[in-house]
Amino acid sequence: MKIKYIMLFVVLVIVIIFLLVFRRHDYIPKEELGVDNLKSFSLSYTSGYMMNSDTRYRLTYRDGEYIANIKPRLKDDEEGLEIAVNKEMMEEVSKILIKYDVGKWNGFDKVDKDVLDGNSFSFIVVLNDDKVIKASGYMKWPNNYREVVGEIEPLFMNIYNKNSDEN
Repeated sequence: MKIKYIMLFVVLVIVIIFLLVFRRHDYIPKEELGVDNLKSFSLSYTSGYMMNSDTRYRLTYRDGEYIANIKPRLKDDEEGLEIAVNKEMMEEVSKILIKYDVGKWNGFDKVDKDVLDGNSFSFIVVLNDDKVIKASGYMKWPNNYREVVGEIEPLFMNIYNKNSDEN
């Protein structure tokens, strides 16, 4: 009889440990990442500690308008750009978020404490129902991070470069 209780206790401890270690933050299904449900998107990242090594991309829907904020790497904050864009820009961002199922990133927050001069990122998506996807890291990235950045960056930089050419 005593062995039965010990086995039950061991199983219970294993289940609790499993739940604590592998628990998920609120997963936002990719079906909720459609363009009409996105309130804002923000991605920023740094590459070391040199001056102006940060990059920031933000897209917000407010008052019936889509506003992009772009601060490229190695540019001063003053060289950043705030500009109204069309809905197609948010549609493209939405497609990327859905393609890579970034709702799985929610709650990602990892740091490599052995690196002193590395790269970091911050990612935030706010939906119309105020659900939020937040992820951040220092020398650690969620699945498909590089692919997401690789597709997001040209969208924003095309707008930035086109506007810079016009001035």
